[in-house]
Amino acid sequence: MRVDEGGEGRLRRNRAAVARFASACEAEEAIIAAFLGGSLAAGTADEESDVDLYVVLDESRYDEFRDRRDEFLGRWGDLVFSTVIRDFEGLGFDMVLFVMADGVEGELALATPKNFRATHGGPHQVLVDKASILSGVEFPLLSFDQAPSKQQVERTMWWFWWQVRAAVKSWSRSRWWEAASHLQGIRDSCMVLAGAAGVEHPHESLAATHASMDRTALAEGILAAIHCYLEWAPDAARRVGATYPEGLAQVSSNRATRSLSAAAGVRGT
Repeated sequence: MRVDEGGEGRLRRNRAAVARFASACEAEEAIIAAFLGGSLAAGTADEESDVDLYVVLDESRYDEFRDRRDEFLGRWGDLVFSTVIRDFEGLGFDMVLFVMADGVEGELALATPKNFRATHGGPHQVLVDKASILSGVEFPLLSFDQAPSKQQVERTMWWFWWQVRAAVKSWSRSRWWEAASHLQGIRDSCMVLAGAAGVEHPHESLAATHASMDRTALAEGILAAIHCYLEWAPDAARRVGATYPEGLAQVSSNRATRSLSAAAGVRGT
């Protein structure tokens, strides 16, 4: 096992891993197509970048592939950790988080021909396309510039608490990477509410949600997001004519705040 010692060279290892991943996808019968996203696809990657990978699976073999994901990951890297987040962000696909011994780490989205367009937004690079399903496909950049609809706000107001619950659960089990992934989704939900509420400079209030893989930092990030939700969601609901889930917000915020504040030694909202 080659253990990553940091420093320069991680970007080179990431690119080499992508090449091995592409070869593994070509040989894997369950995979119809595969592509690369994130900073590597956009040409902006640096030594701190991770790897954003996507596979489109034969629908009849989806569950079987997901169950043996570690075996697949092990074909192109020295796997030391992986976990799967089911129904990632409520979008209907599963996300595998992985870490290799040489420092290569990232996400592998699992989709089918029916829902792969929901997995990504922004530049991409086709790696494998056995059935030409990626030919001419574009993934529009996700944007918060357009005011969210009533339906988006209503869904976000309750889905936010499911995201928080998942983040707190991962945090309490010391799964920092998994908690950080949930925190990213929590931040995105806050941005939807900020857009509906007309909040100026919401990124400043959400700065703590860009947390390091540290117990206290992650707890503070989740608590900061809860604070923003409680401040922005009622106004967002009022502006779009939605009903604010006051009971859900009160019970869920109290529970999360108690768990995080007591264990991490940080102040609640």
